[in-house]
Amino acid sequence: MDSPQIQMPNIPRSDTEDERKAIRNELRAEAKRARSEMPAPYRAHKSAELCKRLEESLLLTLGITGTAATDAVIAVYSAFPEEVDLSDFIEAAYAQGCTVAFPCMIRDAWHSCLGRDTQPHFKESCGNNAAAQPVQQPQQIQKQQPQQMQKVQREFTQQTMEMRQVSAELFHAKQVPFLNNPLKRYCHDDEELQPYPYVPAGNLTMIVVPVVGFDNQGNRLGYGAGNYDRYLAQIAEVADLRFVEAESADKKPSAATSNDPGLQFVDVNSVDAGRKSPTCRIVGVAFAEQQVDTIPTEEHDIPLAILSL
Repeated sequence: MDSPQIQMPNIPRSDTEDERKAIRNELRAEAKRARSEMPAPYRAHKSAELCKRLEESLLLTLGITGTAATDAVIAVYSAFPEEVDLSDFIEAAYAQGCTVAFPCMIRDAWHSCLGRDTQPHFKESCGNNAAAQPVQQPQQIQKQQPQQMQKVQREFTQQTMEMRQVSAELFHAKQVPFLNNPLKRYCHDDEELQPYPYVPAGNLTMIVVPVVGFDNQGNRLGYGAGNYDRYLAQIAEVADLRFVEAESADKKPSAATSNDPGLQFVDVNSVDAGRKSPTCRIVGVAFAEQQVDTIPTEEHDIPLAILSL
């Protein structure tokens, strides 16, 4: 079924924060109820079909960016019951030689929006001899010029989730601590996390985002904790900084085409659905049954391309 092209919408806002929250909670409950009423075999069938479309989206992304599969870093998630099961897509990514990363809940940390190969400034240490240290937002990185900083307000974002690389061997062993206990919060340097290298947001080629509910404008409802909201904001900051760097070097990114949506939003049900920035392609996945009426938004909300079926 074709869906309307997503534009940057004038989304109606409720009068108060409490009203917006109440409406979002009602819509979230409606979407979860619709998802739970789907027969398990039907959910499994749809999950398998969505994984095929994700594989196509990944191949398209690699072609657009000129990235070899062995250089690609794909962020996925380990599905909760009733969510879109990404198992087939995860296996396909491993088979192609991609680096695969999963979300790990952490205690508050400041992560660099510059992204690549940087370590976060974390609020407390879990090292054997390291005492917990309070942390302030780091100073702005000096190489950014004042006129550039007018375009990019932050170079660090406060996170409650980070991505960790999981090898195929460890994934298949089913002993990854943050996959077996996905709600546990770790310190960044926790010994349990050492076999799973930290993946900066700026290293991602593609991220697949779980969706509880969505509307036809690409607005997403999660579970309400804001973990992905903060993480996607970090990715957006990386993209903004790289546009600034490209402009300052007079190397602006190429214009978007129908197959290369750039920072635009595309058809929520197209096979190549995704939000491609100079950083990564962002794809939300959901069952069509999870679509709801217009979702009241907050300033921090980032509309996504939702791949649904």
